[in-house]
Amino acid sequence: MIKTMLAFLCFAISLGVMASDVDPADDVQARFDQIELAMGGDESAIDALATEGEDDPLLQFIVGTALANLGRVDEAAVALQRSIRLGDDMGGLVLAEIFFEDKDYLNAFAWAQFWVQSNFTLEEIRRGEANSDLGVSLLRDLLDLLDEDEIRTAERHAGYLLNEWLVDFEKKTSSCIQPQGICQEWTATRRRAPAFPMSMGDRRRVGFTRHAYLVDENGRVADQVALHASHPHFARSAERSLRRWRFESSAAQPSPALLQTTVIFKIQ
Repeated sequence: MIKTMLAFLCFAISLGVMASDVDPADDVQARFDQIELAMGGDESAIDALATEGEDDPLLQFIVGTALANLGRVDEAAVALQRSIRLGDDMGGLVLAEIFFEDKDYLNAFAWAQFWVQSNFTLEEIRRGEANSDLGVSLLRDLLDLLDEDEIRTAERHAGYLLNEWLVDFEKKTSSCIQPQGICQEWTATRRRAPAFPMSMGDRRRVGFTRHAYLVDENGRVADQVALHASHPHFARSAERSLRRWRFESSAAQPSPALLQTTVIFKIQ
């Protein structure tokens, strides 16, 4: 009996060693686990993602939000700005939220304006089509918090960002985290829109979440992790919705894929 238990223990340890040697770049479950650890505050996972995803806009976004969760705002800002440089404008919206929470209202104003003008034309803004956008909502809140001199300073800072960053900006982030070829084989056949969490009341009429999720061989969302949420209530609503999503693969023998999606919440 003791020999059997020892043999089982050795087998379990060997499996653990084998699992630790899996390269996240080659295995979607290993990458998902790494992302989940990073979002839980594991610094070694964050460092690994920062290194492995040096030129990947989404992985840099994850590094930024993970660092923000740890309260390391300056480092988070560096990673999120890198994600923007690489083509993921969602980093701008997260920067606006992070700086707003950190009471750095000048930077919050600048990045909220960057977000709005990277997603809406001036004509759309004039027609009011951006009025229910989270960036505009943040700008309204900020205008109530800043005096006239601060607003002018914030507008100059926003102008610098728009001239420096937006001219050559090109969105490059797809729904796929990895692997690219397999991601393209999957098509969503059922998407359940999340309900606006009425528990929010009037605290925030707009918000967004971003999730990474594993699609298994059967086209179901096997696991998911929130990469960012304007409020935990939004994250929980999106999570409930994602569990009901279904996918179909064009492959004869489907393989799992790691995807991401952004959910925008608005209440008119």
